[in-house]
Amino acid sequence: MSKYITTKHHISLSEMIDKNYSFSSSQYRDLNIKNDNFLYVRDFLSRDLKRSDLGLEVGSISYIERSTHYFLRTKALQAHSFLPEITSETAIPIIPSNFKKMDLKKGDVIISKDSNIGEIVILEKDYPNYMLSGALYKLPTDKYKYYLLAMIKHDIFREQLDFIVPKGATIRHAKS
Repeated sequence: MSKYITTKHHISLSEMIDKNYSFSSSQYRDLNIKNDNFLYVRDFLSRDLKRSDLGLEVGSISYIERSTHYFLRTKALQAHSFLPEITSETAIPIIPSNFKKMDLKKGDVIISKDSNIGEIVILEKDYPNYMLSGALYKLPTDKYKYYLLAMIKHDIFREQLDFIVPKGATIRHAKS
């Protein structure tokens, strides 16, 4: 996969200005795809992402031992699965009054923007009493969702993310 990624040897002043004078070599890597017929993830979305597509942090103070409502964490999205892994560590029972209705339905595509960045799943059933953490987006996809899912799970996409997302000291955050 690394044959698609190159590092420039000469950096221009205009590139440095565009990158806000970043001296990080990772900011100047390029993805060279010899195919002009490609799409971005945003091209698969039925509309631009909204704040309402992003989950919400309820805080550990909302965690309780048992509940009818759950908080889905990024750990539920794993590289080896196309479906969310629902366990006691990935779906935390929360106080129902702190629950945000997200209307999670069968076929919804969920992606992580923090922690395990770019990890993605598709819901195999409705999850009416589950909400997403603030690190998860419900992507507004109407068609080609299985193609999008497979593309994002592929190593080439992971390699692109690795050099697009800034490196953090402890955790990485991809914003939108």
